[in-house]
Amino acid sequence: MNRQLLLNLLRGGNATESNEELVASLKASGAFTNARVEDALLKLPRGDFVSEDLRDEAYIDTPIRVASMGFNISAPHMYGVCLEALNIEPGMNFLDIGSGCGHFTALGAYLTGKDGISHGLEIRQDIIEFAQNNVKKFSEKSGINLDNCKFYVRNCFLPVYNPMKYDRIHVGACCPEKLLPNIVELLKPNGFLVTPLLDKIVKVTRLDDSIPPNFKIEAKMSVRYGDLIIPSDAEIKEAQRQVERQNRTTIVIPDSKFTGDFSNLMDDSKSSDIKFVVEGNSIFAHRHVLGARSEHFRALLFGGLKESKEYEIPLVGIRFSPFIDCLRYIYTGNVSIRDPDHAVEIIELANYLKLDHLKALCENLIKETIDFENAAYLLQIACRCEALQLKSFTIDYIIFNYDEVSKTKTFDDLDKQTVMEITRESCKLLQKALM
Repeated sequence: MNRQLLLNLLRGGNATESNEELVASLKASGAFTNARVEDALLKLPRGDFVSEDLRDEAYIDTPIRVASMGFNISAPHMYGVCLEALNIEPGMNFLDIGSGCGHFTALGAYLTGKDGISHGLEIRQDIIEFAQNNVKKFSEKSGINLDNCKFYVRNCFLPVYNPMKYDRIHVGACCPEKLLPNIVELLKPNGFLVTPLLDKIVKVTRLDDSIPPNFKIEAKMSVRYGDLIIPSDAEIKEAQRQVERQNRTTIVIPDSKFTGDFSNLMDDSKSSDIKFVVEGNSIFAHRHVLGARSEHFRALLFGGLKESKEYEIPLVGIRFSPFIDCLRYIYTGNVSIRDPDHAVEIIELANYLKLDHLKALCENLIKETIDFENAAYLLQIACRCEALQLKSFTIDYIIFNYDEVSKTKTFDDLDKQTVMEITRESCKLLQKALM
């Protein structure tokens, strides 16, 4: 054991010497349970975001003091706790206040993906440059694209013109209680932030778009953090003058209402030219919208079948709830998939209606829940719904976890053809291994 490891053990850190060991230790201790958090922590090692002289400390579960720049890097277990609480999803806007070395901001960028945004704020240019350099070197070394990760010199309490609103915010230093509403205002309605407040880590959810904001606070755990820097009155006045100047010289372009306008057409009896009856419920729609978005509806409504001439069409064998979800997707391109069980409910109908993008969204969510007990069941769903990506994933999982999966009842329920397909894929993998 090296000297630095021993020193850190005396300070209370866990004895790990690699990122993999550290992440496994954090997971075992309950710092996080989310598989996406685990993946992010494994793919973006802490050691790649500290200077060479601090590498020995990188995989110890203790804070790191960057004395040359005057800031601390939080202990890894706090990263796990905060990432778990934030539940950052692909496509979200994420803000990291007090971004320091850039590690947490980079983790946010990885979790939001190429369609999301991750911004880091610091009050000093030299710290920003340090973080930018860390992210650049890591991306070049790993091949992981973090182009959505940006850093800005700014105090979070200073007013700015037309500030971006975020789905999630992480605050890396203790927020004064009286100034918490200033940060909450940066959230979208129903978005939330995680911050040290007094002696606790808290999750703060913005409830609506009112100003000042309405919000609720949930305490997570006791902590000790340094304080955020509060700007001076002179700095605040200067920032306000700049905002006023910007207001006078800027043409404001309102947000597009395209999605909202189309969603208003859904189930609108006044403008519709077709009515479906599903489980006794009437649902109004528009033939040309359905035909443009769904191959199934295009064939049903414009293929010369009797339905092409009828106004009221009963849909037998289709459940009302997933049909509404699919119809909302057809009209807006969006769908709120609450959980994997909900995804299973939607995927069969999405396959039937030939909504390939929606089906893939469901596949991606369903695969995150695979385990020994449900692997064979998920394979049955994949086969039934022609979900080829989910099918390939579940077969691989079953092959590499065969001893456990084969003992389950759902595996016994697999038909002969599916078992033969698993066998064929196993043989292919074995042949590759022997070549």
